[in-house]
Amino acid sequence: MKEQRTRSMWLVSTAIISGLGTLAATPAWAEDQPAAAQAQADDATAAKQGQVSDIIVTATRREESAQRVPVAITALSAADLQARGIQNTDDLKFQVPGLQIYSTQVGITNYTIRGLGNANNRSATADGAVGVFVNEAYIGRPFLVNTDFMDMERVEVLRGPQGTLFGRNTIGGAISFYSTKPGPETRAGGEVTVGNYNQRDAGGYISGQITDNVYAKVAVTTRNHDGYDYNTTTHTPIDDQRMTGVSAALRFTPTSNLDITLNVDTTVRRGTGSWWVTWVRGPYSGAPYADPRVGNGANDNGFGNINNSGGSLNISWTTPIGDFTSVTGYRYGTLDSRSPSTGTMPAPPGPPAAGSALSNILFTQEDDYRTRQYSQEFRLASNADSPLKWLLGAYYFHEKSDHTAIVDFQFNNYYGYSGRSRYDSTGTTDAFALFGNVSYNLTEKLKVQAGIRRSSGHNESIETVSGKSYGAGFKINGVPAPDGWTGSGAKTFQAATPSFTVNYQATPTVFLYATVSKGFKSGGFNDVSDEKFAAQTPYLPEKVWNYEAGFKADLFDHHARLNVSAFRLDYTNLQVSEVVPAFEGGPNLVVIANAGKTHNQGIETEFQVYPVSNLQFYGNFSYQDSKVDQLSMVVSGVTLNQAGNKLPLVPKTKWMLGGAYTFPLGDAIDTTLRGAYSKTASYYGYITNNPLELVPAQSDLTASILFQPRDSHWNVELWGKNLENKLNISQMFQIFGASYAKLGVPRTWGLTVRYKY
Repeated sequence: MKEQRTRSMWLVSTAIISGLGTLAATPAWAEDQPAAAQAQADDATAAKQGQVSDIIVTATRREESAQRVPVAITALSAADLQARGIQNTDDLKFQVPGLQIYSTQVGITNYTIRGLGNANNRSATADGAVGVFVNEAYIGRPFLVNTDFMDMERVEVLRGPQGTLFGRNTIGGAISFYSTKPGPETRAGGEVTVGNYNQRDAGGYISGQITDNVYAKVAVTTRNHDGYDYNTTTHTPIDDQRMTGVSAALRFTPTSNLDITLNVDTTVRRGTGSWWVTWVRGPYSGAPYADPRVGNGANDNGFGNINNSGGSLNISWTTPIGDFTSVTGYRYGTLDSRSPSTGTMPAPPGPPAAGSALSNILFTQEDDYRTRQYSQEFRLASNADSPLKWLLGAYYFHEKSDHTAIVDFQFNNYYGYSGRSRYDSTGTTDAFALFGNVSYNLTEKLKVQAGIRRSSGHNESIETVSGKSYGAGFKINGVPAPDGWTGSGAKTFQAATPSFTVNYQATPTVFLYATVSKGFKSGGFNDVSDEKFAAQTPYLPEKVWNYEAGFKADLFDHHARLNVSAFRLDYTNLQVSEVVPAFEGGPNLVVIANAGKTHNQGIETEFQVYPVSNLQFYGNFSYQDSKVDQLSMVVSGVTLNQAGNKLPLVPKTKWMLGGAYTFPLGDAIDTTLRGAYSKTASYYGYITNNPLELVPAQSDLTASILFQPRDSHWNVELWGKNLENKLNISQMFQIFGASYAKLGVPRTWGLTVRYKY
C-alpha cells in the first residue's frame, strides 16, 4: 500500500512539474491573450482565423470552456464531427486517447476507457463501466445506443471515474451526446452519400419556430450497405445493414428563466448476423486464412434486428435560490440476433464425421433481448456570483431486461456431441443516488472543490436453463441436472464515491489541475450459467481510486493547443470476462470474475496546431501500463493464477495524427484536403492473456477532399476510410486451439453531397 501511494504521488507530481515546465517555456506573450469573448468564437470563425476553437461543455454540470474544466475531456463540435468523418460511435475510437470501441456481435457495442469497460455483453444484469448519455439521459444497454450524428451539437468524452456528478456506472468515464436544440432561427440541412458495398445513406433535418416561444425540430436518417463478408454456402454477402431513424424535439420557453425540451427518437435496424472467421491456429501460431472475409458459412445467414425507441424531458429553470435541472429519461428496445457459425468450415448437416478437422465445427448463437428503463435526475446549482459554488442532486434508475440465449452446437472432435442449450433470464435493477459538489475560489486563479455521491442499487436475477449444455452439463451444487433448473438471486450494492480537485489558472490560457476520485460499478449475476449455485451467487462490485493531474494550454495566440493528463488507477475487484474450459479438454465458457487487485497507469495527450493560414494538424497519443496484481480462479479443480497478466483491451500505445489544408480552386471554390492515420498496439482480448487471443496491432488511414463553392449552401466531399484495407480485429476468441476473430470494416469509399440552410 505504501508503495502504491508513493507511485501515485510520484505520478501526480510528475504531471504538475511537467505543466510548470510548460509554463516556464511559454513566452511572455501568453499573458496578452485575447479576451474570453474572442476565445469563445464559434468554430467556423476560429478555423478561418487559424485558431483553436473554444467548446462550451457541461462536464461539471455547469457550462464552462472545455479548456477550464479539471477533467480529462475530448470535446468535438459539430464542425469537428463533419470534418473528421465521424458518422457513428465507432468512428470515435480513433479521436479519443485511451478509448477502445469494439463489437463482438450485432448491436452490442462495448466501450473501454483506461482499461475499464463492459464485463459481459450477453447478460441481462451486467453493467458497463463507461456511462453513455444522450441529452443527459443515461442509456443502460449497449444495443440502445444507436446514436446518429445528424445535426449533433457536440460530443463529450470524459476519461476517468465520474462517480460524483454523473448517473450510473461511470467508473471508466462518460460519453455524452448532445443534439442541437431547436430555436427561433430557421435551420435546415441534409446529405446524401453513395459508396462501395452499395452504400446508400441519406438524412435531413429542419428546425425553427412554430409559434411564440415554441420551437421544433425533426430529423430523419437512413443508412444502408451490403455485407462486408461473403458466405459461399448461401452465395450471399453478410454483415450488411439497413437502418432508419427518426428523431424530433419540441422546445417551450414560456419565460426567459424556464426552458423545457422534449426529445424523442426511434430507430429500426435490420441485417444479417455477425461473421466470425477462423484464423486456423491464430495469427501468432500459424498462417491465417488467405481471405478471411470469404468462407463456408452455415446454410442461413443469421440476422441482427434492433428496435430502439425513447427520449428525454429536459427542464432548466433559473430560480432565486439556484438553477434547477430535471432530466427524465425513458427507453425501450429489442434485439434479436443469430450468428450462424464461429467458423468458416461449419459441420455439415446430419451426424458429424469422425476424425474431422478441429476447425470443422458448428456453433450458432442466438440472443433475444427486451429491455425497459426509466431514469430521473434532479439538480440544483447555485447561480450567485460568489467564490463559493455548490450543487446538489438526486438520481433514480429502474430497468427490467429479459434475455433468451440459445446455442446450437456440433463439435466434430467429440463424436456425436451436439445439441441445443437454452438460457432464459430476467434482470431487474432499482438504483438511487444522492450527490453533491462544492467549489471555492481561494484566489482569482486557485480553486478547490470536493464532491461525494452515495449510491445504492438493488439487482434481482432469475435464470432458467433447459436443453443440453455444450459445457460440462447443467448442475445444481455440482450434482448433474439433465432436465435443467430455475434459480434466482438478489443483492443490494452500495458505495460512497468522493472526489477532491484543485485547479490553477496560471495564465489566461494555461490551466493546471490535480484530482483524486473514487469510482464504483455495481455487481451482478452470471445469468448464462450452467451451475445453479453460480447463477445465484453475485459477483462483487468493482471500485477504483484515480490519481490524476494535467494541464491544458492554448499557445501562440490560440494557434496551438496542448492538453496532457497523467493518471494512475488502483482497482479492487475489477470485473473481467474470463475464458475458461467447461471441462478438461472441452470447449470454452465465458464467465464474469473479479480480479482482486489490478492497476493501470499512463499518460494521454491531445494537440492542435495551425502553423500557417489554412493549414491544421491535430492528433492524440496515449500510453498505458496495466497489470494484474492478484487474481486466482479454480476451474475443474485447477487453480489458475493470473497475477502479472496485462489487463484485457488495453493497448500499450495508441495514437492518431491528422491534418487539413484549404486552398482556392479557381475564383469560386475552396478545396480542403484532409487525412488522418492512427495506430493501436496489440492487446489481449481476455485477462487470461492466452497468445491465441492476442489482438494484432491495428491501423487506420482516412482521407477526403472537400469542394465548397463560396457563398453557397452546398458542398461535395470524396472520402475514404481504412484505405490500407487492413484486417483490423475488434476481438479474438479461441476454442479447441484455434483463434476466431471478429473483423472490423474493410476499405470503404464514397461521395457525399451536403446542403445546409
